[in-house]
Amino acid sequence: MKGVSTVIATILMLMITIGLAGLAASYFFGWFGGSTARAISLDETATSCSGTTIGIYVRNIGTELMDLDDITVTVGAGSVVCGDGNDDSPLTPGGASLRCDNTATGVAGNNNVVISGPANTIRATVFCTG
Repeated sequence: MKGVSTVIATILMLMITIGLAGLAASYFFGWFGGSTARAISLDETATSCSGTTIGIYVRNIGTELMDLDDITVTVGAGSVVCGDGNDDSPLTPGGASLRCDNTATGVAGNNNVVISGPANTIRATVFCTG
């Protein structure tokens, strides 16, 4: 029987070992980042509707500080910028959720909400009693 020569087998094993070590180092040193620098998520547990006034709560899931002025909320045909233009509402990475300063107005029933941030867009449905 003929097989793989010991020299080729040694080279293959060495290449596999170096590749696995490089992959492990990339993971441990954070070269495979799981988060975008400025990404948002909707805090569904806090987002609510009182009458037809929708309170949108957003959370910064990125790695950099950002403010609510970077976020736009669209309900139906109307849209509002969350911040008031003064950059006084910082969203710290992984921090508590903050309510949009300019509240969106919906209608009785289900409202399709689109929240646009610097790096991502979120679509959700918020129910209003009317």
